[in-house]
Amino acid sequence: GFPITPTMRYEAGRRWVSLAADLRALPAYIRAKEWSVGQWLSSYLAPKVYHTFAWDDPWPIAFSFSRFVGRKVAMWQLRRSMKTA
Repeated sequence: GFPITPTMRYEAGRRWVSLAADLRALPAYIRAKEWSVGQWLSSYLAPKVYHTFAWDDPWPIAFSFSRFVGRKVAMWQLRRSMKTA
């Protein structure tokens, strides 16, 4: 119910980071010889903007982490139930 004041802040030279997406894409980059692990790691030295993390708003990362844990638990339970069946 509170009014929202838009922020029009933009900083050039920052890299948008989604660690989960980056980790999923890394094997393909390595196979295609586009990146090495070292190049990928060094890309994280540049100033970054995270897709789910901000110091002033921790809820998106908390929600994302809880979903991640929930999926892992569900997969573990499924595998466990398949072994006992």
